[in-house]
Amino acid sequence: STLTSLDGWGAAIASGENAVLTFVGSNIINGNVKVRGGGKVVFSGNVTLNGGIDKSDENSTVVCEAGTYNFDPTDYVDSEKFDITKDGSIWTVTAK
Repeated sequence: STLTSLDGWGAAIASGENAVLTFVGSNIINGNVKVRGGGKVVFSGNVTLNGGIDKSDENSTVVCEAGTYNFDPTDYVDSEKFDITKDGSIWTVTAK
């Protein structure tokens, strides 16, 4: 899928304790992903993020699982479950 932000709000928003936004498969996100108010975003698959991740509070969560990323997913990967490698500008996350 492809998501594109048409305004300043972001291309994808997870806001609130029970809000979970999951990206599976191939996704292109043109704009920011915003996570706030205890929301959660999960990435898995091939993710191209042409924007940034705006995590506004400690109660919000971003998780990167197995897949490829055009951004550094290190802060969002459970290092006990996944390994991260980098080849050029692509990071790959694989299960241990």
